[in-house]
Amino acid sequence: MKESQNLLGSTPWLAIFFTLALGTFYAFFAYDLDRTEFIRLISYVFALFALTYATIKRYGVNFRLLLIIGIAFRLVFIGATPNLSQDFYRFIWDGRLLLQGINPYSFTPEFILNQSEIIISQGQELVSGMGSLNASHYSSYPPLNQLFFAIGSLFGSQSIITSVIGMRVLIILADVGTLLFAKKIL
Repeated sequence: MKESQNLLGSTPWLAIFFTLALGTFYAFFAYDLDRTEFIRLISYVFALFALTYATIKRYGVNFRLLLIIGIAFRLVFIGATPNLSQDFYRFIWDGRLLLQGINPYSFTPEFILNQSEIIISQGQELVSGMGSLNASHYSSYPPLNQLFFAIGSLFGSQSIITSVIGMRVLIILADVGTLLFAKKIL
C-alpha cells in the first residue's frame, strides 16, 4: 500500500478539513489573541491538541507530511507580532545595539534613550514595548543569543515586524535542522 494512501485512507477531505481547521486555529492564536485572555488561550491550545491528536490517531505518522505541515503552520506565525511575551522588543533592541557596534551589556535601554548620544531606530517604541522593568536593567541574554538577535535585526533595521520575521526565520531553520539531525541520531 502506498504511503499517501495509508495517510489519507479513503477520506482525503477529512484530512484536508483537519489541516485547514488546525491552520485556522493557529491563525487565531497568532493574530487574534491577547495575553490577558486566558480562557481563549487555553481553548485554542486544547482545540489544537485535540485536532492534532485526532489527525495523527486517524491517519498515522508520515514524517515527511508532518514536517511539511509543521513548517506551514510555523509560517502562519511569520508576520504576527508575538502576543504572549514582550521580550522580543528587548531582543530587537540588543540586536540593533550590536549592529551599531555597541555592547548590549554596557548600558541600560533607559540610559541610552535618555542620556546618550546613541540613536537606535524606533528606540522609544522598543523601550515602551519592553516595559520599564526591562528597560531599566542591563541585558541578561547570553552572547550566542545576542548573535541571533543581531542577525534577526539585520533583516529589519528600520521596522520592528521585519526584525520579528528575521528572528522567526532563524527559529524555523533551527527547528527544521534540529528535527532532521535528531531523526538521524535516533
